[in-house]
Amino acid sequence: MPRFELQIFGDESTAPGLITYGLVVFSDSNHERQARYRWQKVLRSFGADGRARTHARELFSGQARAKTCWSHLNESETSALVESLVRTIKEEGAIFSLGVADVSTYPEKGVPDGLDESGNQRFIKWKPSLFYGFALLAAVTGLKSSVPAMQQGCPYKLFLDPISEAVKLFTDLNAVQVINLIQTIGLKPTTFSEEPLLLDAADLFAYASGRALSKEAARNKQVCTNIYNLTGAFKTDWFWDTTTPAG
Repeated sequence: MPRFELQIFGDESTAPGLITYGLVVFSDSNHERQARYRWQKVLRSFGADGRARTHARELFSGQARAKTCWSHLNESETSALVESLVRTIKEEGAIFSLGVADVSTYPEKGVPDGLDESGNQRFIKWKPSLFYGFALLAAVTGLKSSVPAMQQGCPYKLFLDPISEAVKLFTDLNAVQVINLIQTIGLKPTTFSEEPLLLDAADLFAYASGRALSKEAARNKQVCTNIYNLTGAFKTDWFWDTTTPAG
């Protein structure tokens, strides 16, 4: 594997009014490997196996956490675990790029979708999974503008949490796979049989960022804000053009 091959990990999350997509990037395989070793060391230091998974929605829910290998941690210890993981990979050169789809700007009626048989305006409401695609496109846009290697066509591996759902953009068009929308910007996800450990880093990043940036209150908002600030993330927003009438 070339040393200069970018290693990119991505995952999405949903928060009130927002859908976020987080990309965690390493400049080469050596930095990714060193970050992964240190990530595993943190996992062991908090009393779990080095291959233990750290899914945000399990960690930050006491009831869900009780069913995992992290059941021995209380809320404060869980926060310390996540902050330690993020700080560790940041020290190994991780770059964080966040795409934010502001669904609160999306028209309540939906997107204008032609006329019905009576000549009345028709609307279609997009599924959340489509906004995952928009948020990812925003994150990639931010990454390309912030990381010179992306602009120079550097080799890469792109590990994304799978989005297999097909969605309709408009009623009269065939459904399209969200992953195909992603590939329209020229990036091809890498296939894998076993989920890479550092996909969890992207999951934690997307989750914490969404709750930190949402206007809604959250029980763990301060913790998530701390984590988001630790990343020093590049943030790119996607929002509906509210200056254009929805119909």
